[in-house]
Amino acid sequence: LDPRPGDKVLDLCCAPGGKLCAIADAMLPNGLVVGVDIAKHRLGTCRTVIDKYGINNALLALDDGTKWNPPVGVNWFASRKTAKRQRRSADESLLVEEYPGNFDKVLVDTQCS
Repeated sequence: LDPRPGDKVLDLCCAPGGKLCAIADAMLPNGLVVGVDIAKHRLGTCRTVIDKYGINNALLALDDGTKWNPPVGVNWFASRKTAKRQRRSADESLLVEEYPGNFDKVLVDTQCS
């Protein structure tokens, strides 16, 4: 995939979040990665991993990647259970405003089952 600073990357089937974090890190200081997953509980795990590693250039969307159509409407996943996450919500609002609507690269790592 070779993500670089400034890239906009779409990660479909993004949970549990390890690849998403690695992509986000490779694109610092100004890239954006958008992770999409259909399973809310798995996306929650992804949110935890993002928080753990302090990733601030990633957005998560709860949706079916086979039908995801961002211009129509995006179900951004922003579970806010801790004070730390509350502080990050303003940062995520800025990322949503900058959301590109198109991507330089796409990663699809589907489950085998």
